[in-house]
Amino acid sequence: MRKNTLLIIVFVFLLVGIVVGWIFFFRSRNSENNEPVPGFSMLPTNNSAISPKTEVSSAPIPQFLKLWDGEVASPAIASKTIVFFDKTHGVFRSLLPLLDVFKEGKLSETVFSNTFSIVLSPNYKMSLIGLYQGQTKRFAVFDFQQNLSRLLPEFVKDAAWSSDSNQLLINHFEPQQETFYFSTANIDGTKESKILEIRLTDAVMFYAPKSAILFYQKPAPDLPSERFFNFDLKTKKLTVVDPTSIGPNIGGFGFDMLPSPSGESIIFSSTDQTGSKLSTFVFNLKTNRIVSALIRRRSLRPRDCLSNTGKAKFRAMIHSLNLISEPAR
Repeated sequence: MRKNTLLIIVFVFLLVGIVVGWIFFFRSRNSENNEPVPGFSMLPTNNSAISPKTEVSSAPIPQFLKLWDGEVASPAIASKTIVFFDKTHGVFRSLLPLLDVFKEGKLSETVFSNTFSIVLSPNYKMSLIGLYQGQTKRFAVFDFQQNLSRLLPEFVKDAAWSSDSNQLLINHFEPQQETFYFSTANIDGTKESKILEIRLTDAVMFYAPKSAILFYQKPAPDLPSERFFNFDLKTKKLTVVDPTSIGPNIGGFGFDMLPSPSGESIIFSSTDQTGSKLSTFVFNLKTNRIVSALIRRRSLRPRDCLSNTGKAKFRAMIHSLNLISEPAR
């Protein structure tokens, strides 16, 4: 009797186990065929198919303007301070190198818009600013120390600093008479004195030290610069130099020049008609000879400027303010 009872109990347990197993089997199959229903979950999910959202900044990309000829990214060296013009915001800024860190500051609160050129004075206290008033080109002098700007007269077609920063060399234009001439004047445009009458409608001028001016006619597109001029203010002697006669493989295309602070030499560069074969030289104005040939690079002005002593040449790398000092030779 006990044996039969024990067998019945074992059979019941086996039967219950089989039934429970089949029920679990069918429930698991149904759960695999059903689509998951979104809902609250205590477990974190990681969906690799969804890429993270990237925020795009709408802030303008900073642009910097050369202080000695109005192009991009070249600082001017004033003792230990680097001065530059922030074209994005229209203000003058400075960088003070402290060990390996540059401390940035704002030189003035005055905002200049629609500018096309910025030329720092040799004493680093003022700036000659070219700007548009409507469709008209005008020039103004801004004094950093006084935070004051002076608009020059309308007859000023172009201007350049004297070496002592006390005068301006002016390309004077009278539209009614259609006359052009060079003159000197005070930094506010007063006390103008005519020095040379020459018809250059788009002259590039430099007021070199030791009483001389350098200038050339900016050529039309695809045309070469045929010559540049050296005018001695004391002797009134005008010297004409043909760039193509200076040396082999020198063309008058892409012509660019920058006088040294001593007034005895200039850095100039030019290319051939195709824009290749760039030649960059230091040229002695007294001997009319090439002093040295510089390393060939893509352009002269976006990278090179002379120190105030003329003994070193600084190169500003575009999109950064890394300075490399090289012998001026």
